Amino acid sequence: MDTVGRGLAPAANSIDTVRHGGSKPPPYKCTKHTLPYRITIINAATCGKEKPLNTVRIFFSKTGDVRFISHLDVNRVMQRVIRRAKIPVWNTEGFNPHPYIVFALPTSLGFESLYEVMDIRLEAEADYAELKARLNEHLPHGFEVWDVAGAKLAYKDIASAVYEVTFDRGSVSPVDWRRFCAQDEITAEKKGKKGARTIDIKPYALSAAVTDKNPLKLSFTLPATQEANINPSLIVDAFIRFMDVTNLCVNILKRSLLTADGEPFR
Repeated sequence: MDTVGRGLAPAANSIDTVRHGGSKPPPYKCTKHTLPYRITIINAATCGKEKPLNTVRIFFSKTGDVRFISHLDVNRVMQRVIRRAKIPVWNTEGFNPHPYIVFALPTSLGFESLYEVMDIRLEAEADYAELKARLNEHLPHGFEVWDVAGAKLAYKDIASAVYEVTFDRGSVSPVDWRRFCAQDEITAEKKGKKGARTIDIKPYALSAAVTDKNPLKLSFTLPATQEANINPSLIVDAFIRFMDVTNLCVNILKRSLLTADGEPFR
Protein backbone atom coordinates (compact mmCIF):
# COMPACT_ATOMS: atom_id res chain seq x y z
CA MET A 1 0.00 0.00 0.00
CA ASP A 2 2.97 2.33 0.56
CA THR A 3 3.74 2.29 -3.14
CA VAL A 4 0.19 3.32 -3.92
CA GLY A 5 0.28 6.20 -1.49
CA ARG A 6 3.49 7.50 -3.09
CA GLY A 7 2.03 7.35 -6.57
CA LEU A 8 4.30 4.47 -7.70
CA ALA A 9 3.31 1.44 -9.73
CA PRO A 10 2.23 -1.69 -7.81
CA ALA A 11 4.75 -4.48 -7.37
CA ALA A 12 5.09 -7.06 -10.14
CA ASN A 13 3.75 -9.85 -7.94
CA SER A 14 0.74 -7.88 -6.78
CA ILE A 15 -2.86 -8.91 -7.39
CA ASP A 16 -3.10 -6.18 -10.06
CA THR A 17 -0.42 -7.91 -12.10
CA VAL A 18 -2.40 -11.15 -12.03
CA ARG A 19 -5.60 -9.36 -13.10
CA HIS A 20 -3.84 -7.75 -16.03
CA GLY A 21 -2.48 -11.07 -17.35
CA GLY A 22 1.04 -10.53 -16.08
CA SER A 23 1.46 -7.06 -17.56
CA LYS A 24 2.38 -4.34 -15.18
CA PRO A 25 -0.32 -1.62 -14.83
CA PRO A 26 0.76 1.90 -15.66
CA PRO A 27 1.80 4.09 -12.74
CA TYR A 28 -0.73 6.59 -11.43
CA LYS A 29 -0.91 9.36 -8.88
CA CYS A 30 -3.44 9.16 -6.06
CA THR A 31 -5.06 12.52 -5.30
CA LYS A 32 -8.10 13.56 -3.31
CA HIS A 33 -10.16 13.23 -6.51
CA THR A 34 -8.97 9.70 -7.42
CA LEU A 35 -8.99 6.43 -5.54
CA PRO A 36 -6.54 3.48 -5.86
CA TYR A 37 -8.15 1.06 -8.31
CA ARG A 38 -6.95 -2.04 -6.47
CA ILE A 39 -8.77 -1.31 -3.19
CA THR A 40 -11.89 -3.27 -4.11
CA ILE A 41 -12.85 -6.03 -1.70
CA ILE A 42 -15.88 -8.21 -2.42
CA ASN A 43 -17.15 -10.73 0.07
CA ALA A 44 -18.69 -13.50 -2.02
CA ALA A 45 -20.55 -14.90 0.97
CA THR A 46 -22.54 -11.71 1.55
CA CYS A 47 -22.65 -10.30 -1.97
CA GLY A 48 -26.23 -9.41 -2.88
CA LYS A 49 -27.50 -10.11 0.65
CA GLU A 50 -28.28 -6.82 2.40
CA LYS A 51 -29.17 -6.78 6.07
CA PRO A 52 -32.71 -5.57 6.81
CA LEU A 53 -32.60 -2.18 8.51
CA ASN A 54 -35.06 -1.09 11.15
CA THR A 55 -35.76 2.66 11.08
CA VAL A 56 -36.52 3.98 14.56
CA ARG A 57 -37.95 7.44 15.26
CA ILE A 58 -36.83 9.13 18.48
CA PHE A 59 -38.72 12.06 19.98
CA PHE A 60 -36.84 14.20 22.49
CA SER A 61 -36.89 17.59 24.17
CA LYS A 62 -34.12 20.19 24.36
CA THR A 63 -34.64 22.72 27.14
CA GLY A 64 -32.65 24.93 29.45
CA ASP A 65 -29.05 25.84 28.69
CA VAL A 66 -28.73 23.27 25.89
CA ARG A 67 -30.87 25.55 23.71
CA PHE A 68 -27.60 27.39 23.04
CA ILE A 69 -26.03 24.25 21.53
CA SER A 70 -25.87 24.32 17.75
CA HIS A 71 -27.45 21.63 15.61
CA LEU A 72 -24.01 20.33 14.65
CA ASP A 73 -23.15 19.86 18.33
CA VAL A 74 -26.51 18.16 18.96
CA ASN A 75 -25.61 15.71 16.21
CA ARG A 76 -22.27 15.01 17.91
CA VAL A 77 -23.95 14.57 21.27
CA MET A 78 -26.35 12.02 19.84
CA GLN A 79 -23.58 10.07 18.13
CA ARG A 80 -21.65 9.93 21.40
CA VAL A 81 -24.72 8.90 23.39
CA ILE A 82 -25.60 6.13 20.92
CA ARG A 83 -22.06 4.80 21.14
CA ARG A 84 -22.02 4.87 24.96
CA ALA A 85 -25.45 3.25 25.15
CA LYS A 86 -24.15 0.45 22.89
CA ILE A 87 -27.07 0.70 20.52
CA PRO A 88 -26.59 -1.44 17.36
CA VAL A 89 -26.99 1.47 14.98
CA TRP A 90 -26.28 1.06 11.29
CA ASN A 91 -23.28 3.01 10.00
CA THR A 92 -23.11 4.64 6.61
CA GLU A 93 -20.83 3.03 4.06
CA GLY A 94 -17.78 4.58 2.45
CA PHE A 95 -14.41 5.88 3.57
CA ASN A 96 -15.88 7.80 6.53
CA PRO A 97 -18.50 5.53 8.12
CA HIS A 98 -20.63 7.11 10.84
CA PRO A 99 -23.95 6.37 12.53
CA TYR A 100 -26.99 7.04 10.35
CA ILE A 101 -28.80 9.92 12.09
CA VAL A 102 -31.33 12.23 10.44
CA PHE A 103 -33.17 15.12 12.11
CA ALA A 104 -36.54 16.57 11.13
CA LEU A 105 -36.71 20.38 11.14
CA PRO A 106 -33.95 21.06 13.70
CA THR A 107 -34.76 23.89 16.10
CA SER A 108 -32.91 27.17 15.66
CA LEU A 109 -30.10 28.11 18.01
CA GLY A 110 -31.45 29.71 21.18
CA PHE A 111 -34.88 28.06 20.93
CA GLU A 112 -36.15 25.49 23.38
CA SER A 113 -38.05 22.51 22.00
CA LEU A 114 -40.38 19.83 23.28
CA TYR A 115 -40.67 18.15 19.89
CA GLU A 116 -37.34 17.22 18.34
CA VAL A 117 -37.41 14.28 15.94
CA MET A 118 -34.45 12.05 15.08
CA ASP A 119 -34.33 8.91 12.94
CA ILE A 120 -31.73 6.16 13.30
CA ARG A 121 -31.36 2.80 11.59
CA LEU A 122 -30.71 -0.32 13.60
CA GLU A 123 -29.12 -3.52 12.35
CA ALA A 124 -31.48 -5.57 14.53
CA GLU A 125 -34.88 -5.32 16.17
CA ALA A 126 -34.90 -3.44 19.46
CA ASP A 127 -37.25 -2.97 22.39
CA TYR A 128 -38.41 0.64 22.23
CA ALA A 129 -38.82 1.01 26.02
CA GLU A 130 -35.31 -0.29 26.62
CA LEU A 131 -33.92 1.94 23.88
CA LYS A 132 -35.55 4.98 25.48
CA ALA A 133 -34.16 4.12 28.91
CA ARG A 134 -30.62 3.55 27.61
CA LEU A 135 -30.59 6.85 25.73
CA ASN A 136 -31.87 8.86 28.72
CA GLU A 137 -29.26 7.20 30.92
CA HIS A 138 -26.45 8.72 28.89
CA LEU A 139 -27.98 11.99 27.66
CA PRO A 140 -26.66 15.20 29.27
CA HIS A 141 -28.90 17.43 31.37
CA GLY A 142 -31.39 19.35 29.22
CA PHE A 143 -32.06 16.51 26.79
CA GLU A 144 -34.78 13.94 27.38
CA VAL A 145 -36.17 11.24 25.10
CA TRP A 146 -39.94 11.07 25.68
CA ASP A 147 -40.90 8.52 23.05
CA VAL A 148 -39.39 5.93 20.72
CA ALA A 149 -41.44 4.37 17.94
CA GLY A 150 -41.32 3.11 14.39
CA ALA A 151 -41.29 5.75 11.67
CA LYS A 152 -44.79 6.15 10.22
CA LEU A 153 -44.55 9.28 8.05
CA ALA A 154 -41.90 10.84 5.84
CA TYR A 155 -40.33 14.19 6.72
CA LYS A 156 -42.02 15.71 3.69
CA ASP A 157 -45.35 15.19 5.49
CA ILE A 158 -44.49 17.92 8.01
CA ALA A 159 -46.69 20.93 7.22
CA SER A 160 -46.39 23.27 10.21
CA ALA A 161 -44.80 23.83 13.59
CA VAL A 162 -46.38 25.13 16.79
CA TYR A 163 -44.36 27.71 18.73
CA GLU A 164 -44.91 29.44 22.05
CA VAL A 165 -43.34 32.88 22.55
CA THR A 166 -43.05 34.33 26.06
CA PHE A 167 -41.93 37.91 26.78
CA ASP A 168 -40.55 39.37 29.99
CA ARG A 169 -43.18 39.98 32.66
CA GLY A 170 -44.39 43.57 32.47
CA SER A 171 -42.31 44.43 29.39
CA VAL A 172 -45.09 44.31 26.79
CA SER A 173 -48.86 43.78 26.90
CA PRO A 174 -51.64 42.39 24.70
CA VAL A 175 -52.52 46.01 23.84
CA ASP A 176 -49.03 46.45 22.38
CA TRP A 177 -49.49 43.31 20.34
CA ARG A 178 -52.82 44.49 18.95
CA ARG A 179 -51.25 47.82 17.98
CA PHE A 180 -48.48 45.92 16.21
CA CYS A 181 -50.96 43.76 14.28
CA ALA A 182 -53.05 46.82 13.33
CA GLN A 183 -50.32 48.15 11.05
CA ASP A 184 -51.15 48.35 7.37
CA GLU A 185 -48.10 46.27 6.52
CA ILE A 186 -45.66 44.11 8.48
CA THR A 187 -42.60 42.94 6.57
CA ALA A 188 -39.42 41.11 7.40
CA GLU A 189 -36.25 40.18 5.57
CA LYS A 190 -35.96 36.43 5.12
CA LYS A 191 -32.55 35.05 4.23
CA GLY A 192 -32.22 31.96 2.08
CA LYS A 193 -29.81 30.15 -0.21
CA LYS A 194 -30.67 32.56 -3.04
CA GLY A 195 -30.14 35.63 -0.88
CA ALA A 196 -32.41 37.84 1.21
CA ARG A 197 -35.92 38.81 0.24
CA THR A 198 -38.69 40.84 1.86
CA ILE A 199 -41.81 38.92 2.83
CA ASP A 200 -45.17 39.89 4.30
CA ILE A 201 -45.52 38.42 7.81
CA LYS A 202 -48.74 40.16 8.85
CA PRO A 203 -50.92 37.08 8.18
CA TYR A 204 -48.72 35.06 10.53
CA ALA A 205 -48.82 37.76 13.21
CA LEU A 206 -52.61 37.91 13.01
CA SER A 207 -52.83 34.16 13.44
CA ALA A 208 -51.19 34.32 16.88
CA ALA A 209 -53.30 33.43 19.90
CA VAL A 210 -52.72 35.28 23.19
CA THR A 211 -52.55 32.53 25.81
CA ASP A 212 -51.41 34.71 28.74
CA LYS A 213 -51.39 38.45 29.44
CA ASN A 214 -48.64 38.96 32.01
CA PRO A 215 -46.17 37.86 30.94
CA LEU A 216 -47.40 38.14 27.37
CA LYS A 217 -47.47 34.68 25.86
CA LEU A 218 -48.31 33.99 22.21
CA SER A 219 -48.95 30.76 20.34
CA PHE A 220 -48.10 30.49 16.63
CA THR A 221 -48.74 27.76 14.08
CA LEU A 222 -46.34 28.53 11.25
CA PRO A 223 -45.58 26.86 7.90
CA ALA A 224 -42.71 24.38 8.10
CA THR A 225 -42.41 22.91 4.62
CA GLN A 226 -39.55 22.92 2.13
CA GLU A 227 -41.41 25.49 0.05
CA ALA A 228 -42.37 27.79 2.96
CA ASN A 229 -40.70 27.80 6.34
CA ILE A 230 -41.41 30.77 8.63
CA ASN A 231 -39.15 31.22 11.64
CA PRO A 232 -40.97 32.83 14.63
CA SER A 233 -37.95 35.06 15.22
CA LEU A 234 -38.96 37.03 12.10
CA ILE A 235 -42.21 38.06 13.82
CA VAL A 236 -40.58 38.60 17.23
CA ASP A 237 -37.84 40.81 15.78
CA ALA A 238 -40.41 42.90 13.89
CA PHE A 239 -42.42 43.35 17.09
CA ILE A 240 -39.35 44.43 19.06
CA ARG A 241 -38.48 46.99 16.37
CA PHE A 242 -42.05 48.28 16.48
CA MET A 243 -41.88 48.69 20.27
CA ASP A 244 -38.44 50.32 19.99
CA VAL A 245 -37.13 48.56 23.09
CA THR A 246 -33.78 47.06 23.95
CA ASN A 247 -32.69 44.25 26.27
CA LEU A 248 -36.06 42.54 25.94
CA CYS A 249 -35.82 38.89 26.98
CA VAL A 250 -37.90 36.52 24.85
CA ASN A 251 -38.19 32.76 25.15
CA ILE A 252 -39.23 30.77 22.07
CA LEU A 253 -40.39 27.18 22.54
CA LYS A 254 -41.28 24.69 19.81
CA ARG A 255 -44.20 22.63 21.07
CA SER A 256 -45.10 20.35 18.18
CA LEU A 257 -44.81 19.42 14.52
CA LEU A 258 -48.04 18.92 12.58
CA THR A 259 -49.11 17.32 9.32
CA ALA A 260 -51.39 18.96 6.77
CA ASP A 261 -54.36 17.41 8.61
CA GLY A 262 -53.34 19.09 11.85
CA GLU A 263 -52.28 15.81 13.43
CA PRO A 264 -48.99 15.43 15.34
CA PHE A 265 -46.16 14.26 13.10
CA ARG A 266 -45.28 10.66 13.96
